[in-house]
Amino acid sequence: GAVTVTTTGQTLTLDTGTGAGALNVASITGVAGGAAENITLISGAGATTVSGNIGTDIGTLTLQENAASSTGAVALQGNVTAATLTTFAQAYDVALTGSTVAITNDTNFLNTGTTTLGNATADTLTFTGGLGATAGAVNAAGTINTTNQQMDLGAVTVTTTGQTLTLDTG
Repeated sequence: GAVTVTTTGQTLTLDTGTGAGALNVASITGVAGGAAENITLISGAGATTVSGNIGTDIGTLTLQENAASSTGAVALQGNVTAATLTTFAQAYDVALTGSTVAITNDTNFLNTGTTTLGNATADTLTFTGGLGATAGAVNAAGTINTTNQQMDLGAVTVTTTGQTLTLDTG
């Protein structure tokens, strides 16, 4: 179901515990105004899927944990807005496929699985502080922006036949 944080400045961890349980969430919403909320999604070897939007005063959004057992793919299928996005150097995939992604701080995808940034020409992903994704394969589509900041990407494959990719550091 949907998760709504009701008090500003809270930290919420959704963790399936040991094992390979799937973590399925409809959406995640913080509290407008006040201190930002920090969200951590941990599913170990199980998949994490957020089918709707993540946003409204999200400070740090952490995907998985820094453990060798964190191998479950993370799929954020809706729009994502957060100040910081954190990943770890572990063997899991991360996919951001909503039509709009906005991350304020420098973002480095450390996960060694595939990182998917957009899946349609109309998608717009903005990493205001910069973007790095060199640890694993990168699939991408749409427009990926930084705001006059560096963008470091490994080999990039356009996600789907017939889609286009624009990379803009201006």
